[in-house]
This record gives sequence, C-alpha cells and structure tokens, in this order.
Amino acid sequence: MEAVSPILDTGAGWADEIDTFWEAMRAVFHMPQRAGVCGSHVHVSRGRNQRFTLAELKTIAYGIVVYEDLVLELLMAYRQDNAYCKPNSEHSTLLQRAAGNRVAIANMISGAATPEALRDIMQNSRYVLWNFDNVAMNKSGTVEFRGGRFLRGEVRTKRWMAFAVAFIHAMLRMNDLANNGLSARSAAALYSEIKRAAQQLGMGEFLPSKVGVLNETLPST
Repeated sequence: MEAVSPILDTGAGWADEIDTFWEAMRAVFHMPQRAGVCGSHVHVSRGRNQRFTLAELKTIAYGIVVYEDLVLELLMAYRQDNAYCKPNSEHSTLLQRAAGNRVAIANMISGAATPEALRDIMQNSRYVLWNFDNVAMNKSGTVEFRGGRFLRGEVRTKRWMAFAVAFIHAMLRMNDLANNGLSARSAAALYSEIKRAAQQLGMGEFLPSKVGVLNETLPST
C-alpha cells in the first residue's frame, strides 16, 4: 500500500497529523505486512511555498556526496543496497569521474550554473538515495530522501521524516562546501550533527539517541 501525505510544516503540528493518519489506518485497514523491498520517501523544501536557492542546493549536494558512506551506515541494511535508492555517487556518471576526490567534487558542484545542471551531476535517474529531480525550475523544488524504511506505525514515520529534514538542515549549517571540508569523520559524529539539527528544528524527540536503534542493529528501548 502507498500513502501520500499532504504538505506538512515542521512548525505546525506535523507530528499530530502523522498520529491521526496511523490511528485512522489501524481503524480501517489491516496493518501492512513487513516488506524489506518497500521504503519511505520524504520530500524536503526550504519552507511552504519556498525553494532552496542554488547556493543552498549546492551545499546540500556536497554534503550528500562526501557523507554518503556515513549515511549508509545510519540506514537499515536492506536500504543500503536497494535498486530504488542507490547511492548518488554510484548512480551518477559525473560523480563517478570525481572518484571520491573532495576537491573535484566541490569544483564540479560549485560550477553548476542551474538547478538542472546540479541535478544532472547528482544522478542519472531518480532512483537514488537523494533525488534532485524536483529542483528543476518547473517542479516543486524539493530534495527527496528515498532511503527510509517501510513504515507500519507513527514512531518510525516521524523518525525518518525527522532524519531527512534534520540531515538537510545539518548540511546547510555545517556548510562544508565552503572549504571542501569534512566536519564529521564517523557515522556517530555525523549522527550527532543530525540530532543537533533536529533539536534546533524542534524535532529532536523523534530521533533515537543511539545509531543502532536508528538503523535497527539494536532493539528499540
């Protein structure tokens, strides 16, 4: 089953709307079966009726590429190698040419003259972990996170929504593109930055304290 939410605002009761959906879902339908081939997608924008600037998109894109391996460690195993959410650097001809060199990646991303050019750097198709298809000027302007797990309740729905929004906020705050840098050098350090961003956004309560709970290598407590 596929469900699509209305546009939600992180400052306007979004979590209550998720609770209401799952309450109605349980009242009307049987709970969906567990299915590792399924996943969740979160579209993130700068705000309601707002678009990321090209400079912001470049900062986000750089963070997505240089922290790709660390982000994969934060995901469940069955989302790390999925045909519908491939790591961007593995599914982009242009990023493959950079071969992981941060200076080359930064120069390539910084040189994108339009959102469409940046999209073409980030992916060959939309089946990537972070999809830039919608940043084109005639589209919604969102960056889509496709790496979330299949959802069967409100706790993990809010968890992966908070993760996607906070990651993008963290990339903008860290702004590593400014110096071709790398502020976090482990998955735990990156997750700390994501949790800090979530706290700033008022979403901190929805992220677990431990990486192992997030990626489900540890049981929830």
